[in-house]
Amino acid sequence: MVVLRDRINIEQATLKIIEKICSSKLNDNIKKSFRARTRDLISDLYSSGVAYVISLCAARSSADAVELGLTALNPENFIGIFEDENMAKKYGLNEDEDYGYAIYGSSILYLLKLMGIINFRKLSDAIMGLSEDILANRMAFETGVWLKRFAEAYL
Repeated sequence: MVVLRDRINIEQATLKIIEKICSSKLNDNIKKSFRARTRDLISDLYSSGVAYVISLCAARSSADAVELGLTALNPENFIGIFEDENMAKKYGLNEDEDYGYAIYGSSILYLLKLMGIINFRKLSDAIMGLSEDILANRMAFETGVWLKRFAEAYL
C-alpha cells in the first residue's frame, strides 16, 4: 500500500509529541534523556535502519513500553503512561534513561503508524516488517530529524 504523506501533518504530529513531553509531569532528567536519544539515535536511523533503532530502544527500556507507540491513538496515550510512575514501573521503566529510550522508540512507531507506513500491533511484528522496508526507513529518518530539531528547540 502506497501512502502519500502530508508534510505539514508530519511536522505537526511530531511537534505535538514534543509539546506533550514539555507539558508533562516527567522530570527534567527524563526530558534530557529523551533529547539525548534524539541526538544520538539519528545517525543509527540513517546507517542501521529503523528496525535496529526500535530494537535498541526496546532493549534499553522495555519491549512493552516501546510497543505502546503501535497502539496509541495519540501521544497522550503513551506519554501519559510514562508520567504515572507506578504504571511506568509496570512497563519496566525504572531509570531516567529507560524512559528516554521508551519515549523515543514509541514516538517513532506512533509517527510511522500515523503516516500509514506501518500497521502492526505487536513489537515483534513491527521489527520484522520494518527490517527491509525502504520507505519506512526513509520516513523514520525524516521523523527522527524533526524529533531532534524540536527536542533541541523546546527541551
